[in-house]
Amino acid sequence: MGKAAHVGVGRLLRVGGLDGVQGRGCMNNTRGIKNMDFKQKLYIILCFHTYKYSSYVDNFIKKLISEGEVLNYDRYRVEIKWRGNQYGVWIENFPYSDLSDVKQRGYNNITFYKNLRPSRSTQIAFWGWMNKQGIYPNKYNEDITYEKVKALLTKTKL
Repeated sequence: MGKAAHVGVGRLLRVGGLDGVQGRGCMNNTRGIKNMDFKQKLYIILCFHTYKYSSYVDNFIKKLISEGEVLNYDRYRVEIKWRGNQYGVWIENFPYSDLSDVKQRGYNNITFYKNLRPSRSTQIAFWGWMNKQGIYPNKYNEDITYEKVKALLTKTKL
């Protein structure tokens, strides 16, 4: 039902063909977007979200945006320092399931919350904040050691 419902909404509101390809799904339609533009906001608003809204999560993400500092990120998480603690925020599966999991880093990586989400407006604000720092959905920070390992493997005969 999820895909059929999404395609139906896209056709009803004439947004399904924004990128010239009908029916590829929410996440794939955002690949290559580098700025928080109208199209990206529209995907956040119209895409079905996997998890339930929580006002607690909404307020927490707003605090991270206003007072947090990005330390590092990879394909799955962005590390944010806030009030002396470090949090790993889930950013994969944009836009239907990102921001649905946060782990507090430290002695034993406590799961701060899981399977909940902020409001769509907070999700838009979060990605606007991330875009200002050069971090975009579905664009990954490639580690230089990855390139070295890849080069080594391509030169090695098995």
